[in-house]
Amino acid sequence: VNFSLVAGNMEDVFMIKTVNNSHGVVYVNAALDRESIDRYLLKVRATDNGSPTRHTDHSLTVNILDVNDNAPVLESQRGYNVSVNERYLCRFVVLIDPFCILQNVGGGTSVLRVIATDRDIGPNAMLFYYITDGNLDMTFRMDRMTGEMVTRPAPPDRERQQEYRLIVTVEDDGTPPLS
Repeated sequence: VNFSLVAGNMEDVFMIKTVNNSHGVVYVNAALDRESIDRYLLKVRATDNGSPTRHTDHSLTVNILDVNDNAPVLESQRGYNVSVNERYLCRFVVLIDPFCILQNVGGGTSVLRVIATDRDIGPNAMLFYYITDGNLDMTFRMDRMTGEMVTRPAPPDRERQQEYRLIVTVEDDGTPPLS
């Protein structure tokens, strides 16, 4: 018996070898990327050496599991513009030149919600948000699950500090985590 892949083997990702004229072993022949193709539906053919030759086909489904190969991506690489109260503007340029100017904002005021995505699935796509720099006086708090940033109960004091340069990090729950 000889084995071959007769359908579903897009871009020759798999190969099959006949072993001892009795069974076939399927090997990965090229890099797999679950984000591009997450399932292959292969048709395996077993052909005998008789005269005339006879064959039978069998379906083989290969599900590609996720690995943490994609870092989170911020929705806005250029920054976020948010109005805080009626006349004060807060601008974040995340990762490039983050800054925020707040004046007379009350405690518990929502400043902005950072939004990120991850092409992975499962825990590899579960995202956590952190303020990782510039929050020395703990003026801001970030919900690590939703990415919402709010002022602490004691509002920022413009006379004490007029500008905040904050860095926000988004990290996935993969092993190892990517950010």
